[in-house]
Amino acid sequence: GSFEQVMFNRPTAIEVTEDGLYVLDTGNHVVRFLNLEKKTSITFSGSGKAGSSNGSAKVASYNEPQDMVIAKDGKMYIADSGNNCIRVVDENGAASTFAGSAGKAGYKDGTRLSALFHYPTGLAIADGMIYIADCGNQRVRLIKDGTVSTYAGTGSEIDYNTNEYLGGYQDGAVKNAMFQYPKKIAIDQKGRVYISDVGNSMVRMIENQMVTTPAGLGVNSYVKKITWETYLVQPEGMWFDEDEDVLYVADSFLNHVICISFK
Repeated sequence: GSFEQVMFNRPTAIEVTEDGLYVLDTGNHVVRFLNLEKKTSITFSGSGKAGSSNGSAKVASYNEPQDMVIAKDGKMYIADSGNNCIRVVDENGAASTFAGSAGKAGYKDGTRLSALFHYPTGLAIADGMIYIADCGNQRVRLIKDGTVSTYAGTGSEIDYNTNEYLGGYQDGAVKNAMFQYPKKIAIDQKGRVYISDVGNSMVRMIENQMVTTPAGLGVNSYVKKITWETYLVQPEGMWFDEDEDVLYVADSFLNHVICISFK
């Protein structure tokens, strides 16, 4: 309805286009569209009931989706967290499974539809590649040329109560680095990948196949003097300002936004 009437349930992500705003309405399991000119909101995709159905805008269903991103060709990709998969949505709101197996959690690289994820929560696109914060697997995954691979992160022990991999904290080469519940992803024009590493209360960065910690509770290489502004408890959403070379990070526990300068 109108902006005065519309109601949401735990919106978690926004994508801005020339036409308006797309909002991921997580608690309602739908994608909403806000027409800024008419000041109205409609349901763009999703039945409003938790599920994993593919199909038209009204038939498609999602389960606690946590993030979305729109590619240059107009396709929308959704981290359908509760379904442990990545969905793709066309310009009419019709959805299909892009990667993973809906309802099946696990860790497996391979072709898009044979690969497995465990509660993916963050997405970013750069140079036609999709980066995924695979939260339950404690890894960053990559979809390139129809194949899913592990971009960064490792770990072999599993918590058999949750069936999740046990995370940790370790900087270094991408194949040896460890994360603790990576949540969201941002990428700058230089190709640096930023991860809000919620379990470690840090922001991690991947550059030249190396993982470092530019901000958080530990000493880092970018902030010469550690002050309270560089401390994080629950970093989540991030946005990179290319003009200022600054990363903005929302800390949902401390209720503040910090900025990390890379100049």
